[in-house]
Amino acid sequence: MTYLAVALSLVALVIGLKLSRAVEVAKRALVSSREGLAVLSDRSLSDSEKERLARRTSLALFAAGGHAALRLILALVFPAVLLGLAVITKLVEPDALFAVLGSWPVMLAGLLAFALAVILER
Repeated sequence: MTYLAVALSLVALVIGLKLSRAVEVAKRALVSSREGLAVLSDRSLSDSEKERLARRTSLALFAAGGHAALRLILALVFPAVLLGLAVITKLVEPDALFAVLGSWPVMLAGLLAFALAVILER
């Protein structure tokens, strides 16, 4: 039952990432960072222009990172509630749940679930 609860929570994670659009927001942050690097390497700009544009880009990147983090937290709420309810209703034992969550196969499955969410975002 523990593996089923964890599998359902991974499905809930993919759905949560899709609904919260966390991956989309993170991708926008990456685009912003690339634009910042392009500004810094532009030889046609003066140092003061580069500094001004880099400052603006860094603020945008900081805001995008915070936005992505909030969306990730939002995406994690549903799986966490699902696992919490499984423990509260005694469908799974907390020790067994933590042992399964800390196992390499489940960590790999979580990584694959995140990769699936990224692929679905394309």
